[in-house]
Amino acid sequence: MQLSGSGLNVINDYAAGIGPTRDLIIPRPGNVIGAPTTLVADAHAAGLLVHPFTFRAENTFLSNGYRVGSNPNAYGNCQDETILYLKLGIDRFFTDQADYDVRAVNAVAVVPEPSTFVLVARWLRSDCYPLAASPLLIDEWCWPVEYRHR
Repeated sequence: MQLSGSGLNVINDYAAGIGPTRDLIIPRPGNVIGAPTTLVADAHAAGLLVHPFTFRAENTFLSNGYRVGSNPNAYGNCQDETILYLKLGIDRFFTDQADYDVRAVNAVAVVPEPSTFVLVARWLRSDCYPLAASPLLIDEWCWPVEYRHR
């Protein structure tokens, strides 16, 4: 099944959204940010939510332009990389560093209805729980596709 046109319409028959890898939204050939695909717009046109995975702060998971220093385990500029995806209109996303990505969501004014935006945080650390008081709903676990019955 393809993640475009008719394939997305088929997915809409049984799911409320898709959970693609980040590279399906913005390809990173040679670990360099490429031109965004039309996947977010195509999914929205098919009536689907888009929540990619997994946004991480460590340099090893960031594109070259967002790495800080040479240590692959050090945190880079994940906030600005996440903002790229938010500006494309993603609806939700998976992250391992909710504290950093809350800042990214709050920095982007184009996020529709920020009070209802869901930040899905896998492995939410106990020191991040105070962030639950923010306008975001932070869940510890969530499947990347929300199934609905017809």
